[in-house]
Amino acid sequence: AAIAILIPTITPSHALTQQSKSSSRKTSAASSMPKYTRPGVEAAVRLSKIREERIWHDIEAQYTDMLHAKNGKELQSLDLQCEEMGRMWRENQKSPHCTMDELTTIIKWKFSKGKPRPLWKLIRSNTEASAKDASEKAFYTILSVDVGGEHEENQEPILKRAIEEFSTLKGIGPASATAFLSLYRPDLCIFMDDEVIECLYPGKRGYTTKIYLDINARCQKLAKDLGEGWTTRRVGRALWSAARLSLCNNKIDLTLTEERIGNDGDHESKKESNEEKKVVKKGYGKKTDSDEPNEFDDGVTRKRRSKRLKR
Repeated sequence: AAIAILIPTITPSHALTQQSKSSSRKTSAASSMPKYTRPGVEAAVRLSKIREERIWHDIEAQYTDMLHAKNGKELQSLDLQCEEMGRMWRENQKSPHCTMDELTTIIKWKFSKGKPRPLWKLIRSNTEASAKDASEKAFYTILSVDVGGEHEENQEPILKRAIEEFSTLKGIGPASATAFLSLYRPDLCIFMDDEVIECLYPGKRGYTTKIYLDINARCQKLAKDLGEGWTTRRVGRALWSAARLSLCNNKIDLTLTEERIGNDGDHESKKESNEEKKVVKKGYGKKTDSDEPNEFDDGVTRKRRSKRLKR
């Protein structure tokens, strides 16, 4: 009977060393990359580093479209209602406050724009009196804060107190509180979108007042850098829009095209730039449809390079 003998394959030591180094480099590169849990945050991060106001404007201009892409006409309608509430509160000089109907609408908007939470039973257990009392105190607390004024550095304890006032309501935490505060004082506050947190906060995403104060201050700085007309809330909207835009196949990610165009470039040049990227990525090292040598991988170019190397 024939006896089969198995001979183990021995990998040379130098090959093992190279594999180990390669694996180590990949692990190191992976560990150094930020870990985002929300789609599109990379685009928001890129936008946060751009100081070209035109790009910010063009991205924020598509905010409504991104609301529709996220949750259709219902979210668009809720957003308009929330904006109208904020305007009414600001115009009510005597006693701005939030009713239970308004509270419910804003929480619906928050859950539709972000991630729903099982908090409706708690939220609906609040009363008209408690909603009025908490919101009235919170709005009054931040009414006197002057963004960019000489006492701007003292705003953190004031914002903290306003968040605490709203958080006395059942089912309302710091993140929900910022939805109301940002509508009442868009110049002072952002809404605590998940995408904005992960974009600007260097640590793990969370919903504490400490994290909010950190990212809110960063948005205020960005608004100041972008210039007249930019508010803290607008900055947050633009960052959220950038994240959502990057997920749309039929939209141009302006945070990617900015480095490839001049300051006078228009939308057409941005579109062409984006198309160039697709051609390079898709066509590299391949034949074209006409079976002619690809400009990135033709034989003539390789021969010329070979001759130069020999010389």
